[in-house]
Amino acid sequence: MNKKIKCDIYTRVSTTMQVDGYSLDAQKEKLKRYAEFQNMEIVNEYSDEGKSGKSVEGRPEFQRMLDNIENGTDEVQFVLVFKLSRFGRNAADVLNSLQRMQDFGVNLICVEDGIDSSKDSGKLMIYVLSAVTEIEGLEKQHRQLTGAKARLGQQMDSLDIMDKFYEKKYQDMETRLYHLYDEIEGVENSIEEVKNRLLNIRQQKISEENVYQFLLYFDKLYDKFTDLEKKEFLNSFVEQVDIYEQEQPDGRFLKHIKFRFPVYFGDRETQELCWDNESTVETVVLLSQLKQKPDDYINVTIELDDVDITSAETKATYDEIKKYVAEHNAGMKVSNLYISQVKRKCGIEVGKNYNLPKNEDSRQPQCPEDKESAIVEALKHFKMNS
Repeated sequence: MNKKIKCDIYTRVSTTMQVDGYSLDAQKEKLKRYAEFQNMEIVNEYSDEGKSGKSVEGRPEFQRMLDNIENGTDEVQFVLVFKLSRFGRNAADVLNSLQRMQDFGVNLICVEDGIDSSKDSGKLMIYVLSAVTEIEGLEKQHRQLTGAKARLGQQMDSLDIMDKFYEKKYQDMETRLYHLYDEIEGVENSIEEVKNRLLNIRQQKISEENVYQFLLYFDKLYDKFTDLEKKEFLNSFVEQVDIYEQEQPDGRFLKHIKFRFPVYFGDRETQELCWDNESTVETVVLLSQLKQKPDDYINVTIELDDVDITSAETKATYDEIKKYVAEHNAGMKVSNLYISQVKRKCGIEVGKNYNLPKNEDSRQPQCPEDKESAIVEALKHFKMNS
């Protein structure tokens, strides 16, 4: 008889997650069935009820599980969770906790997600999905802050100017408004940081199996990218693109494309495609070296029309503009809000900007003249403004 693999199970629900399929009992039942099917022996069960997954702090059972793994109390090989989001919602915490476990020979299995960190592709996908989960949480926080900002602006607009306490009320609200802008910018920076970490995946040494698993989750990532991030991501796939100067009779602009890896086109393998006389193109990523069956090929469709490569935003990011301003103006700090205001004044198209006022009458901090001049110089340096 085969010796059973030992494992712990961990379940968690937050106060807002008491729904069918996520209840503690439902998670435990799913994990126990999986363990039985995989011939695993459950050593201990850990459960945090009504606890947020944003941080390891405040989850006593999760901490106890990690401590028991480190001191050898739980001699297990795996920890089972229902979904990765039950293990944690902060990418940094998820990876740190996983590393603590792996240092003692313990890996993570996310049953519903089909992820096993003991496999080469497993940790990569944990990295990807934990970052996506963190972005979703940050975007929710962002919506709450922008909603509070809009409501506060409405309150300021509705103040009675004849009220003898008008000035004090207005100043108090204005101070709160500035704090909200700072919080919003902080969340925006956090979102950008996590997205940059996702983009850095392509710089890792990824095995062929990892590429296969990564492409399976491609849609989850691509939908989260900005236009600039989509272009940077595509650069890891495409080495060169040639287009016609004018639209062709069949509506095409694309003339030639060179990939950074082999693709399967028609009945042959190639890294370059040229269509002087073709009207339609279907490109299928070749994963034959994965030794997969033909049914395991992955079709990847990328809508290039969604990516405007002529946008001035491609020339410098907000962080690059901030860095230039600070380096050339004695450490001067400027916000995303100020940069977007100056961009509009210069007639530069900006993409989605979280700090746009709801209407022209809404209260909004305006960029001071000295900072405006510094930002204009930065835009000129990056050839975004003549």
